[in-house]
Amino acid sequence: MKLKDVRDSSEKELIQKFKEKFNLKEDDFTINEKGCIIKINSDDPKAHYELGNQLLDKDLLDEAILEFKEAIKYYKKADPKKIKDWHNLAISTWYNMGVAYGLMSNDPKAIECYEKVLTISPDDIKALYNLGGTYSKNRQFDKAIKYLKQVIEQDPNNPEYNLAWFTLGHYYANNGQFNKAIKYLKKALEFDPNNLMINLLIIEIEKELGEEPKDKTQANGNP
Repeated sequence: MKLKDVRDSSEKELIQKFKEKFNLKEDDFTINEKGCIIKINSDDPKAHYELGNQLLDKDLLDEAILEFKEAIKYYKKADPKKIKDWHNLAISTWYNMGVAYGLMSNDPKAIECYEKVLTISPDDIKALYNLGGTYSKNRQFDKAIKYLKQVIEQDPNNPEYNLAWFTLGHYYANNGQFNKAIKYLKKALEFDPNNLMINLLIIEIEKELGEEPKDKTQANGNP
């Protein structure tokens, strides 16, 4: 579709912004049947990154992923010294592509993207958290625990990462390690005191601890 077919004023403003910021012409835009930009012709990775974010916000996930891939392609060709914030932009591109894949329930691809983030920034807490959550969702708990522990070590008092505390507590409870479980669950409860599931799980564990003061693994003679 041509630009004259774009009826939405916010989309027209976005087109104008891209034209001015990235020196684009009308022929550089591809517009879908709803009048939204879905593709641009540019060798500037920032342009593809910004369009990818716009598409992600609109739930146009396939199109967003294609733009993030284009951004990465041009990042690899570019001189990092010539792109302001190259490091952070590369991290954000891989991370947001992981989010898009996650929303599509393509967890293997999401994991791949978050792991790419960690190759650039090993302590990136959001990538660690999403990796832990994705592995937990797929019941790969050993891998989930590895990443979620790093999250709470970095930022133990942030309620945004409460799920890390709960997942760790639930994992240890399922493995009979009740002393460890209660520690993590009580921290989760601090962030979400009215959470029924956490409260019930703590009650059940406290009953177990009343009968067995040590973890089941310790009671059985295991380390």
